[in-house]
Amino acid sequence: MTVKIPMTIRFLILFVALLVACYTALAYGSVNYSFSFLWDGFVHGAHLKEMASLSELRIPRILAAMLIGAALGVSGTIMQAITRNPLADPGLLGVSAGAKLALSIVIAFLPGLVFPLKMGVAFLDLHLEPYLS
Repeated sequence: MTVKIPMTIRFLILFVALLVACYTALAYGSVNYSFSFLWDGFVHGAHLKEMASLSELRIPRILAAMLIGAALGVSGTIMQAITRNPLADPGLLGVSAGAKLALSIVIAFLPGLVFPLKMGVAFLDLHLEPYLS
């Protein structure tokens, strides 16, 4: 027999897990910070130098990771809804093949191009592919 957990309890559990993940990403890295150190820094304004590095490096990375994860989840849900296939993946629509082709062409013909530009070309190919065929 399966136990049905109410939706509010599920969201509460996931929210607590998100908070734990954010704290872990904030506290542990090349330099580890204790909870009391972070509390003093954010609430009382202490440790200005360390808090500046946290607010310029770690916090933007945490926010970017949350937004990217949410975007990937939504895009996967949309893809599954459009194809009406609960096992849909990017390869089903040829998205992966288009990105691989663009990246291969850029690596072969523009070897001096910096890495972020190579990824940008692969990303643009994904969005231009429907218009080219």
